[in-house]
Amino acid sequence: MSSDADRLQELHADLEAALEERITQLLSTVKAAQMVSASIAATNADIHRNEHLKSSLEAELAPLQKQKKGLESDNTKLQKKADQLKQQIESLREQRKELVGQVKGLAAQAKSAGKG
Repeated sequence: MSSDADRLQELHADLEAALEERITQLLSTVKAAQMVSASIAATNADIHRNEHLKSSLEAELAPLQKQKKGLESDNTKLQKKADQLKQQIESLREQRKELVGQVKGLAAQAKSAGKG
């Protein structure tokens, strides 16, 4: 019987060692699962923050795009006005040149008339 008791005690020790090893593996697996769960939760929080930021930036972008279109329109109008003013300046320069020529001609005639 002593050998049965020894054998039983040996089996008990083997089972206890196997159980201890299995518990250690399970605890390790649970810890790894907790770490993965924490990582997933952090990633979900990042996704939520980024989605909120994206929505916020899109909300800010819409009026800026509208403002951009308005400024582009204003710029086009101002460019046309600048082109018109350049043409007017050039026309006025030509008129001035003609008037200066006429004044010189009249001055020359007056000078000639005064001598004669």
